[in-house]
Amino acid sequence: MYKIIAIDLDGTLLDNEKRISKINQEAIIDAQQNGAMVVLATGRPLTGIKKYFEELHFKNDTYAINFNGGLISSVDGKHIIKCDCLNGDDAKEIYDLSLKLGVNIHAFDIDQNCISPKESRWTIHEVTLNDIPLIIKDFNTLTKKDEIIKIMLVDDPEVLSEAIKKIPQRFKEKYNIVQSAPFFLEFLNKKTDKWYGIVNLAKHLNVSLDEIMTFGDSENDLLMVKECKMGVAMANATKDVLDVASYICESNIDSGVGKTINKYVNKK
Repeated sequence: MYKIIAIDLDGTLLDNEKRISKINQEAIIDAQQNGAMVVLATGRPLTGIKKYFEELHFKNDTYAINFNGGLISSVDGKHIIKCDCLNGDDAKEIYDLSLKLGVNIHAFDIDQNCISPKESRWTIHEVTLNDIPLIIKDFNTLTKKDEIIKIMLVDDPEVLSEAIKKIPQRFKEKYNIVQSAPFFLEFLNKKTDKWYGIVNLAKHLNVSLDEIMTFGDSENDLLMVKECKMGVAMANATKDVLDVASYICESNIDSGVGKTINKYVNKK
């Protein structure tokens, strides 16, 4: 039996209008009634996904994995299992890189506010999507004492794509860098990843790794799909995710998550 079902949001559980289909909703509710813990594993902040908890009938002792594994906590935010942070010096270093590459930047502080040196189209998209505050802040004023959960280069896909090619190797060695959307490139603590977040949660709950199912579609889901014994890729997933999946289900617009949960967990 699968005791933990970890599900990415955008491009996976949500359709292209950012909604949860009735099939997905009912399958997840049934899975919880059958004894599974359903966990949302996302790059978004906790505050940005709370609107889905009630819809999925999550209780306060359910957990969420946010910031691509940077934060593992109960859905009410009161019980934090793990929080792997960067600091203000990291933010300044990546800010300098953003200036050299000619791309926009923002970050999330320990209080899950979005901080940015200036407004940009993609920063406004971030705060609007997640209904979180935007604080305009000079990154040069940050210090090593400032806890930063993640730092993001954000820009038009074609601009960001060219910038990625120019990122020096030392940044790749120092940070876990993942592209969560064509316009978002995330810099995380080196030991931060959705899969490691799931592993830490499984240890906390005393669940075997063989009792986990994961769903994903993008680069930031790659490891959790690859390493999980039942790693499920959406039909709309990127090629690298499709190549490592144990199972490929229907797309996010065809309720692939719910149909797979019904097949393997709810036995419908």
